[in-house]
Amino acid sequence: MINKTQSYFLELVDAAIHGTFVPSKPDGVSFTDVYNLALRHSLEALTYLAIERLEEGPNGKLLTLWSERFYKSIIADTEQKNVYESALEKMRGCGAQIMPIKGIVMKKYYPESSMRSMADIDILYRHTRRKDMHRAMLAGGYIVKSHDIVKYHDTYESESGISVELHRSLLSKSDRLYSYFEQVWKRAKNVNGIYKMTPEDEYLYIIAHQAKHFFESGLGVRPIVDIYIFKRAHKDALDMKYVRKILGRAKLVKFEKILSALADKWFTGVCSEYVNDDIEEFFLACEPHGSSANLRINLTRRMLEEGVTLPGAKRKYLLSQFFPSYKTMCSEYRSLNKAPILLPLYWAHRLFGVLFSERSSVKKRFITAGKSIGQTDEREADLVRRVYQYFFE
Repeated sequence: MINKTQSYFLELVDAAIHGTFVPSKPDGVSFTDVYNLALRHSLEALTYLAIERLEEGPNGKLLTLWSERFYKSIIADTEQKNVYESALEKMRGCGAQIMPIKGIVMKKYYPESSMRSMADIDILYRHTRRKDMHRAMLAGGYIVKSHDIVKYHDTYESESGISVELHRSLLSKSDRLYSYFEQVWKRAKNVNGIYKMTPEDEYLYIIAHQAKHFFESGLGVRPIVDIYIFKRAHKDALDMKYVRKILGRAKLVKFEKILSALADKWFTGVCSEYVNDDIEEFFLACEPHGSSANLRINLTRRMLEEGVTLPGAKRKYLLSQFFPSYKTMCSEYRSLNKAPILLPLYWAHRLFGVLFSERSSVKKRFITAGKSIGQTDEREADLVRRVYQYFFE
């Protein structure tokens, strides 16, 4: 069962989303703990919009800190929009078909775009223009952070330090709805030179993207807010029968129903058989995605599924970083599909690149993995076991 701090945090998120009455802080709840929880889930800007309306809010120092995070989010939002427009201009100059995706799209559904933070600006384009794009981005003053044919996106950094990911594909070949989204251009609509997914495809992509993170490393509260905000924006216009038909191909119907039911419980008060105390606790314990806390959860789950002991998990994880599975390697090196015998050579090629191009990140990853596994306790392991079993039923 979620505790009083978590419950009050969700009430603040709800009040900020709907612009409704902000309840007073219950006894036994610390504003500092609520702030740290908001920070963990990247919802400090959103919750501030509720906090600032309280008659008896946080103390001056904490309120100042909270407000600083809010105003920084406004500045970041403005800077990201400027970089987005700049990147679009460069891409248009190449005559490419382009489609904004992820955070830059999701922001538009929030009452205020600054309420929804994002790490990168993501744009999909027709892959045939990759060389032209690359030259245009360099000419525009962008720095290359990643430009590798193996990956399905290239990353550039603006002079202000904002990352722009240019996607050739929405998902990797190993992802569940890869084939479906390879045809996304046929269903998209051209709106003033910018392509836009249908509402159904947008929602399917949200679910597919979140499923990838969930089954790899868990999910936090913000993705649940995204689902609620998106469905509220489209109301009855979203063809859920079609959505669940497509999700059925990837065995993600129950996944979507659970996330949707969780959003309804938290932000409309409607309870469902799809949500229980374990699921609420799990999502509140995670972070949006890709964090060290999520890594711990992911490692725990894999240990449970494979019967690996805690002492052996660290060794197994470290080896997997250098020598990924054949399936994983095939998603990175397409030619390996036709010649599996060459797997050791591709491992060597990848190992060389990791050691000499990503030394610091690999070292950090290993240290994080070791600490994460060491912090895993039996109660957490049991929670992970129960939650993932529920999702896989």
